Amino acid sequence: MIVNNIVYGNTDLDGTAANNYVNVSGSTKIGRWQNNCIGEGSVTFPDTANNVFRDDPMLSADGIHLQPTSPCIGRGNTSYALAADIDGVPRGDPPCIGCSEFVSSATFTCAITNNAPASAFVSVPETITLGVTIDGTPTLPLSYAWDLDGDGVADTNGAEVVLSEPGRYNVTVWVMDADENEVSAMSDTAFYIYPEEKVFYVVSGGNPTSRSPYLTWETAATTIADAYSHARRFTGSRIVLGDGVHTITSTLLLTNALVVASANGRAHTKISRGISSGAYSSITIDDPDSVLEGVTVVSGGKNPYVAGVFVNSGTMRGCAVTGWRHTGGGTVYMNGASVNRPARLERCVIANNTANGSGTIVGVYMLRHSTMENCLVTNNVSDYSSSSVTGVDAGVNCASVDAVIRNCTFADNRGANAPPVFFQYAPGVFENNIVTGGTTNGTDGVAAANDCTVGFNATLIRNLNNCCLYPAALDYSGKTGVLTCAPGFVGPGDCHLSVQSPCVNAGVLAGYTEESLDLDGKPRIYRRKVDIGCYENKQALGLMAIIQ
Repeated sequence: MIVNNIVYGNTDLDGTAANNYVNVSGSTKIGRWQNNCIGEGSVTFPDTANNVFRDDPMLSADGIHLQPTSPCIGRGNTSYALAADIDGVPRGDPPCIGCSEFVSSATFTCAITNNAPASAFVSVPETITLGVTIDGTPTLPLSYAWDLDGDGVADTNGAEVVLSEPGRYNVTVWVMDADENEVSAMSDTAFYIYPEEKVFYVVSGGNPTSRSPYLTWETAATTIADAYSHARRFTGSRIVLGDGVHTITSTLLLTNALVVASANGRAHTKISRGISSGAYSSITIDDPDSVLEGVTVVSGGKNPYVAGVFVNSGTMRGCAVTGWRHTGGGTVYMNGASVNRPARLERCVIANNTANGSGTIVGVYMLRHSTMENCLVTNNVSDYSSSSVTGVDAGVNCASVDAVIRNCTFADNRGANAPPVFFQYAPGVFENNIVTGGTTNGTDGVAAANDCTVGFNATLIRNLNNCCLYPAALDYSGKTGVLTCAPGFVGPGDCHLSVQSPCVNAGVLAGYTEESLDLDGKPRIYRRKVDIGCYENKQALGLMAIIQ
């Protein structure tokens, strides 16, 4: 352990500061540093980590003893303090940081009072009032100086201070009497004032100006967990993620109407978690008003039982889940808790995932009260090779009679002894969807009793309308608007519709409004019609007339 030390003013031989020769990396090593002053310009520690702070220790001319206004006074760790300092002076409780204990000649002491709740946080328009109590016999009058941000510099004066602006306050007060005797006191805890709209920011790759509660990009957290520790205190908070990869080490639980969203969309922002075998999910959404939006959830290289995202209640919107390899349950697992707590998947991409367990689902597993709209599920593959496998569904497994699957594209998903789209129970709605390019154990088509693109069997496929199924082994002539021809994509690996696609304007409008969007974020309704599939084609064939 490195505790109660001052590391300050160290240079190399030519006088270069060289980061004060403090170089600490890794959570384990950082955890061994506690209650230290490491000097301005030193290596960045996590915000308020173990009471390690970067500041001028304000030493006397001898370079040993502390000045009366030193930020090191009373900020040491009592558990690790020796009985006496370098001069034999008994250590205080709490002790000072450094080799010398500061001893005041004042005949009085002070303490900070406050009207904050036990939690030490409020939200605007509430305020926190700080005051000072004096014990002893100072010579009047008294003067007061307050440091509100923990930088050792006075920010305001007066016997009383009212905190009203959003932010974190690490408070120290200095009191001087008429004889210039000075004493100080530091609050035992930080005070927090939160804005009315609870938005917390996170950046990846470090932030030297990070400061809780992370209310701006300048003071943004460097981990989702740090921002989450504040956001979880309120209903309806929002965590905004900057570009880059954000690593989580445990399941991120979205509840209490929490929204986690990227600033610039899924192409720029990733959430990564390495999960050991047998773990549950990377992200769990468990509130009808909670939303995960605009991020790509990627694998940390492990092999969990259920990967990606578990939507028990709430919405995943504009996201991608890719690169996962797991042994069961679905890369996205949807199980609406009740009619009033449904699970929704909107404008998402589920692609390039694999599974290698019997009876698993590579793509999406839909149970009760689940809705999936305007999504692309593609290139999800089972590499389970056993011929006796129960079935590995590569695209989606629908196991609920009230599920809704609308305007989705299932392309080039390859299962094992099960079709790419598999109905354990007929969904409530299966319309405007494209299912194409799927295989079972690497071979297009299976016996007539099972459709190679949509199973389990024809008797379960009720409410299937206005879909493009290709190739199709069953007879869908009795179904409304079902196409059994190629969907007419613009090219290999690109599921946008060409102008000549038979899916253009072939969908049904039910369930859509003028505000509805396709996977690209473009209006779903175009010229009062809807295309089949996850993309809306905005280029219409027309007739050009040349008049001379």
